[in-house]
Amino acid sequence: METDAALVENAKAGDPDAFRELYERHRATILKRCQQILKDSGAAEDATQETFLRAFRRIGSFRGASQFGTWIGKIALHASIDHLGKHYHHCEIPFEAIDLAMQFGKPNNNLVLSSERRELDEAIGKIPPKHRQMLYLRAVMGYSYADIAIMLDCDIPRCKSRYRMATINVRRILARPIAFRA
Repeated sequence: METDAALVENAKAGDPDAFRELYERHRATILKRCQQILKDSGAAEDATQETFLRAFRRIGSFRGASQFGTWIGKIALHASIDHLGKHYHHCEIPFEAIDLAMQFGKPNNNLVLSSERRELDEAIGKIPPKHRQMLYLRAVMGYSYADIAIMLDCDIPRCKSRYRMATINVRRILARPIAFRA
């Protein structure tokens, strides 16, 4: 079994079977990521297809600075966000994966009570999109700061700063009396 790196080199050389093998290896993971972001199986299929089309077109630009899975994960994230931008006005974070302890930077898989979930949903909806994205990638998806930095093409301190600001802003919004949360 060839490594992803060897398959990438073969795909760069024009071997369609090499790219097909990369597709087979990574399709399920990419589809799952797209489904987690889009929460719609049809939209996730579309975003997955778009991801692999983009990857095929850009395989020559893959430098190998990261794993192929990380690189195509970044493409999937952008394809999903593009799909959201075309079809939805905002990205809802699947809060089943977060509870209020997330405010302190710790992911937790306990279910949130429905009223707390609504409050958290509203609070996260009010923070800047870049912070919302960081919160999703770190707290929900569980990516490391290093992986997020590669995906978003920014440095690790910026990722940490955005995540911290996201949690601080959510905490501030949730600390306000309900009448003042607008």
